[in-house]
Amino acid sequence: MIKLIDSHTHLNSHKLLPHLDDVIRESNKIGLISILNVGYDFSTSLKGIEIASKYKNIYTSIGLHPNDIKGFELKTLEDYKCLLEKPRVIAVGEVGLDYFRNPEHKNGQKKVLDFFIDLALQSRLPIILHIRDAYNECFDVLNSFNELPSVIFHCFSGDRHDAKLALDYDSYISFAGNITYPKANLLREALSSIPLNRILLETDAPYLPPQSFRGKICQPSYILETYLTVAKLRKVSLENLSQAVLSNYNNLFRGVV
Repeated sequence: MIKLIDSHTHLNSHKLLPHLDDVIRESNKIGLISILNVGYDFSTSLKGIEIASKYKNIYTSIGLHPNDIKGFELKTLEDYKCLLEKPRVIAVGEVGLDYFRNPEHKNGQKKVLDFFIDLALQSRLPIILHIRDAYNECFDVLNSFNELPSVIFHCFSGDRHDAKLALDYDSYISFAGNITYPKANLLREALSSIPLNRILLETDAPYLPPQSFRGKICQPSYILETYLTVAKLRKVSLENLSQAVLSNYNNLFRGVV
């Protein structure tokens, strides 16, 4: 069976959590051998640690989504440090800059991002970035550090130029189900420009279901359509693509699979 990876999902979401056993069962049927469940605030980071302790093929991360930073103070952020010691935490994030949905808190987003980059450096873990309408600003933040952790640009939404600049940080670029959408031509152009050894694939469930599942709550098992679309775009077999993504995932997360 083809071995698939979902490098970014939210099993801790209220849309998936009540049906978690079924969701995991369906993901196993398509050959999904590892799922990275991503925290987006303190409570979902805690829940992610709990979920990862229950299912052997699930790992987790701790983060604070840029749209959820309002009301957070440095003392609250400091609480995240203790979570890094928990088993099966393999990444920091998601964190980042979202100037599309939260343009009024740009400075706050940058401060939180700085904090989590430092946290990733201290823990020697990769960092998962959520960037929307803020790639140049993100690059400015990254350039302000003398050293960086491994970087993942999750659910990439930029163009070919943004992808080229992102790769300058020795990063991995992850694509979600929106790569299958008919109007996603710029995204597909960006994908075509990225070396296979720098590509990850994800669902970002419960969001962004692939084209044939539009209107449904996304879940990890839907990722097969994304793999098939990317394999066709890159003119490689599904087996070769899955091997490349698995290799990238293991290189990034120290051979967890």
